[in-house]
Amino acid sequence: MTLYLVQHGLAVSEEQDPKRPLSVEGRTESERVAAAAARAGLAVKSIHHSGRLRAAQTAEIFAAALRPAGGIAALDGIDPKDSPEAALLAIAGWTQPAMIVGHMPHLEKLAAMLITGSAGKGVISFRNAAVNALVLTDDGWRVKFVMTPELV
Repeated sequence: MTLYLVQHGLAVSEEQDPKRPLSVEGRTESERVAAAAARAGLAVKSIHHSGRLRAAQTAEIFAAALRPAGGIAALDGIDPKDSPEAALLAIAGWTQPAMIVGHMPHLEKLAAMLITGSAGKGVISFRNAAVNALVLTDDGWRVKFVMTPELV
């Protein structure tokens, strides 16, 4: 099982727009990484996002490039300040490669929980629009690769 964790693309400030849609740069970087992921053969069954506009827009960009058979959908429990437990329960039931498009600090805590069993910080460094790939091995979750806008 492979899990792709993506921090949403850069968003405009709350003062600019309280809904915080993707900025031009956020959209461009997300499109660039999504296209590179498709060229690399990254395959996902489903893409899940928090339901917040910036995460939904990022998920739509990745879905357009990766065409997941299971589509995209909002997933409860992955808002910025949510604890990782709800996401962990959802992930435990997944058997096909999936992507979660979410927010900091939730993604950081989720990655730490998967890899170390503790919801600390700093296990993986996240960046807007980057793909952090984790793979489930016999020894637990491990980092498989990171694909950032700078690398593609």
